[in-house]
Amino acid sequence: RGTDMNDNVRAGQDRSHTERQVRLKSHQPLGPNTKEVKSMSDNELERKVRELRQLQSLIDEAQAEAETIKDAIKAHMGAQEALKAGEYTVTWKPVKAVRIDAAALRKALPDVVEQFTRTTITRRFCVA
Repeated sequence: RGTDMNDNVRAGQDRSHTERQVRLKSHQPLGPNTKEVKSMSDNELERKVRELRQLQSLIDEAQAEAETIKDAIKAHMGAQEALKAGEYTVTWKPVKAVRIDAAALRKALPDVVEQFTRTTITRRFCVA
């Protein structure tokens, strides 16, 4: 079931956050397999880029706010790995990760690295 603005407000979120959330959801990008290409005038393109920058700024602000809240919760938790907060269970557990040291492998076994290295090409989207 989708969430509408009234559900979010009832859930205790402030109206500006909820409106921002709805605004972000209303922008549905064209998928990567979409064949249709829309052409825009210079003015329309500039408006779209301006709108994109504004939305990105909202996202950045929301992410910074979320990180601040996470840090406050972590500070409260201290060494605890789990706690209950009303209907929520919050966990903060250590996670073990094993990774290959590519630089050391390249130095020790350059032929093996060369044999299993593959080059990929991607496009980086950037607005300056």
